[in-house]
Amino acid sequence: MRCRTSLSLFVSAFVALAGCYGAPPPEVPETAGPPVVERAPGERIVVDVRREAGTTTREDKAYTCPQGHVPGSPRCLVTTRQREVPIVRTTASARYGGRELTLAELDALTRPSLREAWRAEKVHFEERRATCQSAQIPRWAGIVLTVGGLVVAGVGAARKTSELTVVGAAGVGGGIFAYALGYVAFGGSACSEADARRAALAMPDGKQAEGEAAVRSMQGTADSFNANAR
Repeated sequence: MRCRTSLSLFVSAFVALAGCYGAPPPEVPETAGPPVVERAPGERIVVDVRREAGTTTREDKAYTCPQGHVPGSPRCLVTTRQREVPIVRTTASARYGGRELTLAELDALTRPSLREAWRAEKVHFEERRATCQSAQIPRWAGIVLTVGGLVVAGVGAARKTSELTVVGAAGVGGGIFAYALGYVAFGGSACSEADARRAALAMPDGKQAEGEAAVRSMQGTADSFNANAR
């Protein structure tokens, strides 16, 4: 019984640790950075805004509850109804120099320092990724030891062999130690930061801004650029 209790504690600890760090994120090629957009003297950005009327489906819920119960109680009867409601879909795109820009090109055109800032961020990403990479040996050692220990302990429990159960528990304990050592001493703590920095390097996709807030942002960006266009 004591071995089973200890093994359960080990497994719980490993599950808690498992979310601490993982494999390093993929590398980011230089071609994924801001595109090069040549400026044309006196050229202005033109934003084309489109508004299209349409409908969308919404779900209404009605609750019928017995006395003493409120909506959300499992005793309540829930009736759902689908209904069509009118909406206005707003999109916009930007043109410059006689052609439509992608959102990434718009960013690069209106933020001259973007490419330099992107490269600096890429350097930080690569540093954190390399640190995360160094933790992969103890990470995998921890995973293999833990899984192997669980298998051995399971066999021991099935055969009612305490020696195998003890060996399995030791394997699980060693696996947890190796995994934790990778996080604390070998750079596993850098993996989550590497993931975040890689996400920050992503350039926007597509050519259209969608929604009133995104359209206003595009228009404001264009207005600021045009005010300084010469």
